Amino acid sequence: TLDTAITALNELDLDNIGNKLSSTADGIDRLVNSPDLAQGLKSFNSALDHIQRLTRKLDTRFESFESDVKGTLNKAQTLLHHIDQKVAPTFSTIDGAVEGLKSALEQANHTLSTIENVVAEDSVAHFQLVGMLDEVSSAARSLRVLTDYLAQNPDAVLRGKTGTGGK
Repeated sequence: TLDTAITALNELDLDNIGNKLSSTADGIDRLVNSPDLAQGLKSFNSALDHIQRLTRKLDTRFESFESDVKGTLNKAQTLLHHIDQKVAPTFSTIDGAVEGLKSALEQANHTLSTIENVVAEDSVAHFQLVGMLDEVSSAARSLRVLTDYLAQNPDAVLRGKTGTGGK
């Protein structure tokens, strides 16, 4: 077993492994000591500082914005509450007015229906109304005749009607 381990170690190409380790260490050394890496780290630090300053400014502005939004929301909530207090009674008043209008319209419809029944051509009231209008027309005709006669004979009011057959 010890012999096997020694044989295995002898078979290893230690020179090649050493060269590769040395090459890897040289590469790491070049990378770590590279001016490009140093410049990149400086640029990264500068960008990070810039981002931190920008974040602080944004935090300040967002705090102000948040305060403004909260104030606006509080005012809007107060306004909506005020509107609700004013509108709710108005709606109940409007509801009452609408009910009153409905009732008035129903009464008007009933009245119109009654009037239609009264003035229908086959109703008693229509017949009486037509008779009355005939009487009024006849009376108006008589008044016209009388006024025409008085216009021609103004003395008739004092002396009466004179006949054509003498006095």
